[in-house]
Amino acid sequence: MRVLMLLASVIIIAGLALACGSAGGSKALTESDAGTTIRLKAGEAFTVKLDGNPTTGYAWEPENLDTGVLQQEGDWKFAPESSAIGSGGSVTATFKAVSAGTTTLRLIYHRSFETGVAPLKTWEATIVVK
Repeated sequence: MRVLMLLASVIIIAGLALACGSAGGSKALTESDAGTTIRLKAGEAFTVKLDGNPTTGYAWEPENLDTGVLQQEGDWKFAPESSAIGSGGSVTATFKAVSAGTTTLRLIYHRSFETGVAPLKTWEATIVVK
């Protein structure tokens, strides 16, 4: 009887872990995902994590974001790679698919106060929402 209870508990816990792991289809994109196509359902969210260093004045931001298909949720979050003052690290933003459509998510790394200057880096991916 104890073996059956233990086996049942393991099966239930494993099932819950699998369900939680796949719930929402959350995706985490990085620099290496540039140029790819991401397929989502309306309501799904994903993160983009890129190298950055806000102490230099540079920041990542979407360029011409199609908010009818995709919206940014909250601000970019910075995680320094060390405790040294001025160190770089990574910045992460969350985006949510809001309605069906296809759009290009283009992110630019630039200094917003420098007008007429090309971005230092760009990142883009095609987002298809069903």
